[in-house]
Amino acid sequence: MRPVFVFGLGLALVMVACGGDDGTATTDLPSLPATTTTTSVSTTSSSSPPAATTTTTTLAPLQGVDVELVADGFDSAVWVGPDPGTGGLLVLERRGRILGIDGGVRFDIDARVGSGSSEQGLLGLAFHPDDADKFYVNYTDTGGDTVVSEFRRVDGVMDPSTERVLFEVAQPASNHNGGNLEFGPDGMLYVGMGDGGASNDRFGNGQDPFTRLGSMLRLDPAPSGDLPYTVPADNPLAGGEDGDPLVYAIGLRNPWRFTFDGAALYVADVGQGDWEEVSVVPADPFFADNFGWPVLEGSNCFMASSCDRSAGTTADGSPVDMIQPVVEYSHAEGCSITGGVVMHDPTIPELDGFYVYGDFCTGFVRGFFGPAGTGQSELLTGVGSISSFGVDTDGSVLVVTLSGSIWRIVPLR
Repeated sequence: MRPVFVFGLGLALVMVACGGDDGTATTDLPSLPATTTTTSVSTTSSSSPPAATTTTTTLAPLQGVDVELVADGFDSAVWVGPDPGTGGLLVLERRGRILGIDGGVRFDIDARVGSGSSEQGLLGLAFHPDDADKFYVNYTDTGGDTVVSEFRRVDGVMDPSTERVLFEVAQPASNHNGGNLEFGPDGMLYVGMGDGGASNDRFGNGQDPFTRLGSMLRLDPAPSGDLPYTVPADNPLAGGEDGDPLVYAIGLRNPWRFTFDGAALYVADVGQGDWEEVSVVPADPFFADNFGWPVLEGSNCFMASSCDRSAGTTADGSPVDMIQPVVEYSHAEGCSITGGVVMHDPTIPELDGFYVYGDFCTGFVRGFFGPAGTGQSELLTGVGSISSFGVDTDGSVLVVTLSGSIWRIVPLR
């Protein structure tokens, strides 16, 4: 596979492979500043105080990036990331298993998971930020409904018998299940929910704050009273009068992967027939978002030739508009966006702060710098059926394909 690095270019997770694995030719890089790395080493001896030695190395110019194979042979892989308890990499298989990067089974709830549809299955995993022995999964059960549960390790082993269900959401169709869950910088658990499936927001969930479908949810997974979770007091709808107390934002079609970087939340939402999009919003519970679906698909009117982009008013009466994507691309370029991560790879400091995402059908990897969306670029093409991204313990970015391969993005100098 050969890399492409082009500056200046501008969920139902569709399980069809439209791209190959050939890649395309490299292109010229724009002018980038010289990059240095600094390493400090302290030395001591019995006769002298500690001394610090600093070495500065100038890196060769970045020519592009490529991917190298980490592991393959997984069955419908949809997630990769480190296990904070062991430091090793884990891979999610849609059928209902968590495997180590060596292929060994670490956790198996296959019998509880319904994965008959191409968009159902075990779809997300997150570890508690304060307790590596607690982990949370998002899966569709054998009836097709979403289940978000907590599990624990027992004697160092991820134990399927420890399930504590946080909540379930009935799914009216088999697609648009969302599935991602992440702990935010505030320590709360965020859960991305699709609009219930079918097409054209058939079930009317996108703009309904009283349903958990078509929404980003926010909760504290600790039990409270009769509830298996706690509603954060600062959730926008915590009182329940104006919507479901767990709803943090509405207007999502199928947020197939979102991520936090500092105080920013990056959300990739799969479009219907024309547009794929990435939005970036503050990770702020008082910033009640409306991502626009089905009034909008990307930044474009969907339900009518003209549309009202107003999302209501703030507490002081100020008008609020629907969120506009930072980046969107048409189905002339791809068909199903896969959200990614923000790069902080010490071996590629030129791309520090660069958010990468992919397309399931064409296999390209693109990205941009920071919340403002500057430096929009295409890094790679032809990677395959990209289903997810992850970050290794050393900061390197990993790319997952549904066909079962895990790749690492590496610099070319």
